[in-house]
Amino acid sequence: MVDNLANVVEYILQNHRQDISIGKNINLTLSEIDTISPEAGDLLLSDPESTLQEIELRISDAIGKKCPRIQIYDLYDSMPISAIRHTHLNHLIQIQAVVKAVGEVKPTATSISYECSFCGHIMKVA
Repeated sequence: MVDNLANVVEYILQNHRQDISIGKNINLTLSEIDTISPEAGDLLLSDPESTLQEIELRISDAIGKKCPRIQIYDLYDSMPISAIRHTHLNHLIQIQAVVKAVGEVKPTATSISYECSFCGHIMKVA
């Protein structure tokens, strides 16, 4: 993995210096990464979390501060949500969907505890 990511890190440092300096997210397409290093593109698809962490760590080491997030978009194939299966776990995929409603996320209490102000007894309610 070490040699495959070196060219990607060098490319990001050269072509996204402005984004890095202002702390803006670094947006890359998968075809950009494949052009630089096909092996890095394959690594990204099969193990996206550790690959992106490794790239961000190397950039952080090179610039001496925390690297902005790297976002990958425009994967080659997209699929409907209904096609997602267990084989897609921990892989980088692109889905196609339509957002039908947007609403506030409201927290749901899963456990409530009451404390008696006189004796300090704690009563838990499911």
